[in-house]
Amino acid sequence: MARTETLPLRIHALRRLNPALSCLLTSCFHGLASQRLLVLAYRGRKSGKQYQIPLVYVAHADQIYCVTRDTLWWKSAVSAPSITLWLRGQPLHMRAERADADDADTQAAFSKFLRHNPGTARLLYHVPVDSRGEPDRHALAEQLQLSNVIRFKPADGARS
Repeated sequence: MARTETLPLRIHALRRLNPALSCLLTSCFHGLASQRLLVLAYRGRKSGKQYQIPLVYVAHADQIYCVTRDTLWWKSAVSAPSITLWLRGQPLHMRAERADADDADTQAAFSKFLRHNPGTARLLYHVPVDSRGEPDRHALAEQLQLSNVIRFKPADGARS
């Protein structure tokens, strides 16, 4: 798996915590971590296997966004007719779509994602953040083109 070899060792170590974090975020104790993390439950598009992974998220313009570059969960999520997000301890039936990088809301959500997660901005996206917490605009635009911004919307007929 050459894709994950390029990720920092710290990320590989954190991934070992995914099952425990998923349990926490879907329990009544979700408040300990659900301000920044949600759980995405989906079925693998090729394997058919059920997965649950914790993801960092940001809410923007009444939508939920997650960002990834090197991981492939998003391909299964966007190809599924419905996925489940555990957001603040509540299961939501949603659908995922890859947001257009040229869309103003996508750009604003990506910027907000990096502002709220400055460590992730530096470690994974290599976007410098200034003393006010604002991401460098040039680096932000460049990294947005290399990233996958996934927007979650209520699935047809589902309440959110």
